[in-house]
Amino acid sequence: MPEAPNDLKWNLSLRLAAQGENVPDQVRGRPVLSQSVLWTGDPEQGRRYLDRALSFGKPVEVASAAGFDDRDTGLGRVGLCA
Repeated sequence: MPEAPNDLKWNLSLRLAAQGENVPDQVRGRPVLSQSVLWTGDPEQGRRYLDRALSFGKPVEVASAAGFDDRDTGLGRVGLCA
């Protein structure tokens, strides 16, 4: 996203999904795109960037987190796409 501000951190990883019980059956051992998205700015402004980043592929699992402590308002999401 060329227009994305510095508050956006987006990591992509192409790999084989793990075989663990915490991984959905349909993707175990198959090639997947794993992505993590972190926004460190104003949560309302960042929501559209997070939603856009996770709109690619066919997500099979998405986890969300907000803030590491009371002083941090960053939004973060992790997605696993088949």
